Amino acid sequence: MKHISTKKQLLLAACSALLVLNTGCIRESLDACPAHKLTVKVVNTEGADFTESSGERIEEVTVFIFNESLEHLSTHHMSVADVQGRRKIDLPYPEGAKIRAIAWGNAYAGNQNVSEGDLVEQLKVMLKKEQEQADMPDELYYGKENILTKAAEVETVDTVTIKIKVGALRVYTENMPEKYLSSLKSGEESKLYINRTLSTWNHDGTLEGDSVYYMPDPTINEPQTELDTKFHNYATGQAMNVVLELPDGDVKQEFVNAENGEPIEVYEGKETEVVIRWGEDGTYLGARVIVREWGYIDDPTEW
Repeated sequence: MKHISTKKQLLLAACSALLVLNTGCIRESLDACPAHKLTVKVVNTEGADFTESSGERIEEVTVFIFNESLEHLSTHHMSVADVQGRRKIDLPYPEGAKIRAIAWGNAYAGNQNVSEGDLVEQLKVMLKKEQEQADMPDELYYGKENILTKAAEVETVDTVTIKIKVGALRVYTENMPEKYLSSLKSGEESKLYINRTLSTWNHDGTLEGDSVYYMPDPTINEPQTELDTKFHNYATGQAMNVVLELPDGDVKQEFVNAENGEPIEVYEGKETEVVIRWGEDGTYLGARVIVREWGYIDDPTEW
């Protein structure tokens, strides 16, 4: 009977270990599993990839990984350099594992809170608010992807695609009467209310939660002729209304586009302008609502 030397036994054991690492996964240890890869892609409203140039829009991306039972497995924070460089995230799970990846862009940028937990339904992005008044959110991006991990010998890279999740809104006046302008220039205040949207995005990117309003600060533009909030980000909302409280106690409340009767809305990836108008003779004309694609260059309000 032949005996295998201790040296040969050690060599065979080492070779066996290498074989396992190269061709399979030890179930008892996820660290020994092949790393399925995941990257993040950023697209615009038309689906065009602008990941490499996303630094003007993205500060950070966070990817949350859940298993088939939608239990939290891991969280991965990516810098804008990681995103632009398409850094690959390792998913060291066994072949055939069903994984859900949920990605938020700019969720941790500062203007909202993020709730995490052991289960997917505990993942929420929430507007910061005091009672019913909310802060305007950052430029949020969202995406999700279901992944089936592949065998070790197959190099597979999946992608979770994120796109804009908020809309932009600007309110400004046109032909504001001098009586209001004089009061504003002398230090009296005006107030503007944007009513209303829901306050929380759930793990599916759907809005839920409390009804909130916003108070952007309208300022007199450089030629000192009109009020203007400039563009701010908002959660999307339907059948919204804009309330402008003027210095003499006059209140202008608008629910629809005076030109066609359509409601005021904020759309994902679009810019909405609400123009509070007076005629040349001082007659109040109501609101004109303009909706454009995100990043529209032309400015119809060059003074």
